[in-house]
Amino acid sequence: MRVLLPAYIKLKTKFTAYLIIVILIIGAFFLFREREVKQQELINVPEVKEPEPEPAVVEEVIKYIFIPDTFNNRIQIFDPDGNYINSIGKFGFDKEELRFPLDAIYFDDKVYVLDRGNNKIKVFDLNGTFLFLFDNKEIDILLPYDIDIFDNKLHIIDTFNNKVKVVDLNGKLLYQFGNMSSYAFTNISTRKNLKFPLGLAVNKDYIYISDTMNNRIAVFTHDGNFVKEFGNDLKKPFGITLYNDLIYVADSDNSMVKVYNTDGELINSFGSYGTKEEQFKHPSKMWIINDHIYIADTMNHRIKVYTLDGKLDFIFGRFGNRPGEFKFPGGKRKVSNVYSSLSLSSSV
Repeated sequence: MRVLLPAYIKLKTKFTAYLIIVILIIGAFFLFREREVKQQELINVPEVKEPEPEPAVVEEVIKYIFIPDTFNNRIQIFDPDGNYINSIGKFGFDKEELRFPLDAIYFDDKVYVLDRGNNKIKVFDLNGTFLFLFDNKEIDILLPYDIDIFDNKLHIIDTFNNKVKVVDLNGKLLYQFGNMSSYAFTNISTRKNLKFPLGLAVNKDYIYISDTMNNRIAVFTHDGNFVKEFGNDLKKPFGITLYNDLIYVADSDNSMVKVYNTDGELINSFGSYGTKEEQFKHPSKMWIINDHIYIADTMNHRIKVYTLDGKLDFIFGRFGNRPGEFKFPGGKRKVSNVYSSLSLSSSV
């Protein structure tokens, strides 16, 4: 027994050592396996990308304002603060000359001028150099009063033909709609007809028309289908312009500006007849420029600038023929006592 005990102890010691080694190996195996699984999980985890920042919305800043200085037979160019820059045109019948211009639009480095007295659309560069004119045999306009550009198409109020004409930017007639009568001296029998319209504004949905002698705003689709009318409180509406879901109308004979929503509901108005700063005398054209509305206060020979909610910001211009001065900017309208038609002769 004494002889076997040391051998037993020795054997037991070896067995314990082997057991420890086996345990260590097994432990190492499982540790390695766990690490491998974790690494595999890390490999399989989908990459989380940082969300890309949304592009900043950059609103176009308009640098130039083109005012039809109608009775000075020119288009005057100003910066948004009312500082004079340049002018286009002078009185005459030649291609580079103008007679009672009533509107101008700057688009694609060109100035499209509505030369009402010569029944022409003329195109200039920003320096006033004549480029080309539209063929009036193609578009056949008679004393037009307003233009607007949308979707690379020029929309023309052909006032004495009681039509809206849409042409491409080279003057090719695309389509037209409105009363087929040359002179609307009879009562309008249908709501889709027009009676001496003086203004229009276009957006992606509709064409809004100041149907002046019908004392309303008429709304049409782009293919000329009548949609609705509103503004039974208007008296000889003239200029019209759009901003988001708002419609600004120069209520000329009431000498005020009225603001409607797209349902035709009146939501704001400002101005009254007179010569004071807050008053108008027959406003005509209007333009939305850099979140302000510029209004041709025609018979006061000045441009008034308002915030979009109708607060007067500043005024520029006065009566005269020097640079920065005006004679009936935007054109004036006369009403006959015999018949409420427009006296649109050479004296506008």
